[in-house]
Amino acid sequence: MIQSSFIESSIYSNEQAKRYFLEDPTYPLSFETIQYQAGETIVVEQTKCNIISIIRSGIVMQGQNKECVDLIGKDTFLGIDSLFTLSKMNVTSYTAITPTVIYQIATQDFMKKINDRKESQLFLISLMRSNTINQLHHFTALNHATTNLTEALIQLGKNLGETKGNTIYFPEGLSQIHIAEYLNISKTVMKNRLAKLIEQGIISCIDNQIVLHTGNLNE
Repeated sequence: MIQSSFIESSIYSNEQAKRYFLEDPTYPLSFETIQYQAGETIVVEQTKCNIISIIRSGIVMQGQNKECVDLIGKDTFLGIDSLFTLSKMNVTSYTAITPTVIYQIATQDFMKKINDRKESQLFLISLMRSNTINQLHHFTALNHATTNLTEALIQLGKNLGETKGNTIYFPEGLSQIHIAEYLNISKTVMKNRLAKLIEQGIISCIDNQIVLHTGNLNE
């Protein structure tokens, strides 16, 4: 119980983990900065990755078997799951949905810091926990997609966008087609249901950006 409480109190955010691995003045890791345009493939995983990638900015779609597994954004680490896979993985691809900037670290350097610094293990546990929470969010969104699309959109918007008061701004370039793939519903169904939300004043589209007005939900 004491050990469990210690771990819970020592959970770090992805942003803190990024700073720890890249900006720690006592043990900074070398990294490369790469820019991707919308639609470009960032990485395809089939076995253990040679590179750990961190999203500096942008939205990325994680896919398996040509289906959307997740939509992920700033400070997400890519390649963590592959560190603990002993056999061949399902083919996992990461594609930039919007213009995206990635930091890349050699997996060998990443693991060396994990082994050299005991506190690194808590950061690794935090990253694994974050990945699990993202998967749970996606599972919840899939359940809401057919019964309560608005709730699914609110959760997605909070995860990837920016909230100001009663308004949630989705990232520019994240289209209803991407959201339909994320929620595993057809483009036609998504278009029709969004049209109803627009009529109700809950959704608006401004300059290639979806905006959700939560203040209008109870009107």
